[in-house]
Amino acid sequence: MIPAFIIWLVKKYLLHSKKENKQYTIGSAVWKKTSPLLIWLMLVAITSMAQKQVYHYNVLYKGNNIGNMYLTQVQTGDALSIKVASNIQMNMLINVRVHVAEEASYKEDKLIYSTVYRKVNGKEKANRQTKYCNGSYEIVTEGKKDTLNKTAINYNLVRLYCKEPFNIKEVYSDAFQQFLTIEALGDHKYKLALPDNNYNVYHYQNGICNRVDVHNTFYTVQMQLAQNSIF
Repeated sequence: MIPAFIIWLVKKYLLHSKKENKQYTIGSAVWKKTSPLLIWLMLVAITSMAQKQVYHYNVLYKGNNIGNMYLTQVQTGDALSIKVASNIQMNMLINVRVHVAEEASYKEDKLIYSTVYRKVNGKEKANRQTKYCNGSYEIVTEGKKDTLNKTAINYNLVRLYCKEPFNIKEVYSDAFQQFLTIEALGDHKYKLALPDNNYNVYHYQNGICNRVDVHNTFYTVQMQLAQNSIF
């Protein structure tokens, strides 16, 4: 994308130089003197426009690493994109392999689109989307459409990993497609109650989630931010 944009700028600048200068040689001389500066300024502008961060989490069960989760956050102006991909394999009487892919897109701090896709042992278990359309949200649950009676969603579940929920009382779950209550426990810890009577506890350091304790009726799993994992 960047090389193509550079070529476009070069062509545009050369055409402009031809119009301003009757002789091509004069335009070429100007181009040779200024092109390094133009390219440098353009690269700086592109870099400043898009800010990308990647987070790597180890998934732990009884102290053993059973998987990985990667979260990518890209901020470009007032647009925010978050992508999450995780792969987990654990043995609980039977071998269980879980793959989850989630995405969320925000514009001016409002959720525009999100999706959750989950496979367990190779079989699709969830395929859900939430989309802002005509002042409200359309939700799709395994192909079935419905409407969510909400005009704005400003904080969804994947955003918990990259922004501490100060003064947030509820979080939209893209998987359950409903709002969940979140409670501040103090010391930068927050408890999220799930509709299946389970709950998660999110821990933060410097505004970033560095650990999640996933409490299930039958087990507890930790998602721990790996050292030097933010890049």
